[in-house]
Amino acid sequence: FGTGDAVVGDGAAFVLGYERQLSNAVKLISENYLLVGDGTAGVLGVGPRFFGDRFAFDLAGALVIEDGLYAIGPLVSFAYNF
Repeated sequence: FGTGDAVVGDGAAFVLGYERQLSNAVKLISENYLLVGDGTAGVLGVGPRFFGDRFAFDLAGALVIEDGLYAIGPLVSFAYNF
C-alpha cells in the first residue's frame, strides 16, 4: 500500500460491519476496514443512520490509523433512491 501516489500493493483487506435498529427511522452503524500488506492501515467508523422510505443520511465519526499515526474526522453521506 502506498499513500503518495495511491499505489496498492499485495495484501488483504478485511471489513467488519454492524448495525442495530434503534427506532423506525434510526440505526446505529459501524463500518471498520483493515488493510494488511506492505503497511497496515485501518478505518474505524461509528454513528447514527437516519432513514426513510427513499433516503438515508449518515453522520458518523471516523478514526483513521496508518503506520502508528491517528486522525479523527467526520464521515457524512446521503443517499436517495429514485
